[in-house]
Amino acid sequence: MSELVALAKAAASEGKGTKSLKKRDALKIFQADGVADAIQDFSFTEFVAATFNRKKCLTEKVGRVIFNSFDKNMDGSIQLSELAEGRLLGHLQATELVQTLKDLDLNGDAEIDFKEFMAMCRE
Repeated sequence: MSELVALAKAAASEGKGTKSLKKRDALKIFQADGVADAIQDFSFTEFVAATFNRKKCLTEKVGRVIFNSFDKNMDGSIQLSELAEGRLLGHLQATELVQTLKDLDLNGDAEIDFKEFMAMCRE
């Protein structure tokens, strides 16, 4: 597990002249721990997202970039159809998508605005 922590630290400091984190490096760690089969659908982006320090790295600018990756029509809110598009959330069933929207929609308008999105990211 200490190797996994080292990979996470490398991911957090990538671009600062330190070791670069590659997906194949992360997979080697999981294979060595005997859990590679459990992460077959595990993406490099998901690994970085799971290990990065939100309090330190999640600025409004970074949050806006992430939010915009979901807000495909750029109307300032994320609708259910936008949550369902692409692989940003992995393979979720329709019921899971609806529940995700309900959980994140703090004002009950059936959409996720930037403020609601950032509240979720900072939890």
